[in-house]
Amino acid sequence: MIGNNSKYSVETTFSLEDYFPVKVGLNNYIDNIRYIQYEKDNFNMLEVTANKTSNEFYRLQLVISNSFSITDESISLIENYEEGIAVFDEPEVVKTELFDVMVYCDGLSIIFEKDTVARWIKTGSVFFGLNEDSILAEIKVVEITPVVRDHIISELNQD
Repeated sequence: MIGNNSKYSVETTFSLEDYFPVKVGLNNYIDNIRYIQYEKDNFNMLEVTANKTSNEFYRLQLVISNSFSITDESISLIENYEEGIAVFDEPEVVKTELFDVMVYCDGLSIIFEKDTVARWIKTGSVFFGLNEDSILAEIKVVEITPVVRDHIISELNQD
């Protein structure tokens, strides 16, 4: 289940690292962390890093994906959302039936459940879409630059 700590408004930053298509996180550093892996088979994995005590989102990192598409279209905007830091109390490994990655000209989406988002939590430039049971169904990363987009595409094509 994922919740929202709405007392914070945050900014996120992108890191361009070899072997990782996308890495985006909060500006602050924390050392008491835990990892949550969302995966489908051995070829699609997203890692979310959260604070071990508060379970607040710290970073997400797309590790690998062989189910991706690229488009020159803009990512669809989310108009109704809660703003704050997403809180993850998921188990360490979450197996997903779906893992679809779409790279847009200005964003990225990762879909774990099709058409089930009931509410959105915005943490900086990352939107977490939750289903009716507050389970992560989709992630949208917005405001990516052409340099970040090119890096994502380059690294996805390496796998």
